Amino acid sequence: MKNLLYKIYQKLCQIVEKKLENKIFLSTSNNRLYVVRGGPFKGMKYAYKVSKYLLGTYELELQDIVKRIVKNKFQLIINIGAGSGYYTVGLARSIPSTKIVAFETAEKSPLIFYNAHINHCQNQISFKGCCNIPTLQATMKECTSDSCIIIDAEGAEKELLNPSLVPPLRNCFILVELHDYVFRDIGRVIKSRFSESHNITEIIQRDRVLSDYPFRIPWIIQLVFKRYLVNLINERRPERMRWWYLVPKAYTPQSKENV
Repeated sequence: MKNLLYKIYQKLCQIVEKKLENKIFLSTSNNRLYVVRGGPFKGMKYAYKVSKYLLGTYELELQDIVKRIVKNKFQLIINIGAGSGYYTVGLARSIPSTKIVAFETAEKSPLIFYNAHINHCQNQISFKGCCNIPTLQATMKECTSDSCIIIDAEGAEKELLNPSLVPPLRNCFILVELHDYVFRDIGRVIKSRFSESHNITEIIQRDRVLSDYPFRIPWIIQLVFKRYLVNLINERRPERMRWWYLVPKAYTPQSKENV
C-alpha cells in the first residue's frame, strides 16, 4: 500500500513539475533561451536551463549586496569563478557603464560569452581563463578604488585574496564566498589580512521557503507538495555556506558605500 501511494505521489510530482516548467522555464521565441523570473537580474536572457538561476533564487541571501553593487556603478568589476555568467552578465546588463573581467575555465567560457551575446553586453566583458596571482596582479595593475571583486573560487580565495601580493586589494570592495569545507581556517586567514583595511559583513546561507518563489503557487499545491517545491530551489551545497562583503574603511560610510 505504501509503495502504491508513493508511486501515485511521484506521478503527481511529475505533473506539478510540468506545470511549473511552464512558469520557470519561460522561453523566448528561441526555445533554447530562457528568461530569469525574479531577483536582481529579472528579465535577463539565459541559455542555461537550471531552475535556481531562472527563478532568481540563486544565492538569494546576496540580493541586497548585489543591489548595492549595482547602485554603486563601479568602473571595474572582477568576477573570479564566473561559472555560466550569472553575475558577470547580470551585472554587465544592469550597469552598462561598467567594465567586467570574467575569470573562468576554458570549458565554461563559451557559455558566458553566449549569455553575454544574447543580452547585448559582450563588449563590456573581458574573458580570461583561470585566475592566479600573476593574472590578478596584471588585471589590477591600474585598478582604482572604484572597483569590486566577486569571487567564488572553491577555496582559491585563500591564495588569491592576499594584499601582500596584490596591494590594490586593500582599496577594493570584495564579495567572497568562503569555502570552509576546503580550508577550515579560511575565515581566520582572510580576516587577518583585511581587518585593518576593511569592514566585514557576514551573510549566512539560509534554508529556502515557498515564499522565495517569484510567483504565487496555489495553496493546495503548496500543502501537498511543499517538500518537493522547496527541494527544487535548494542549492544542495556540501554544508551551510557563508559570504563576506568587505568594504574599504576609507570609503565608509560617507564615500562610495553608504553603510
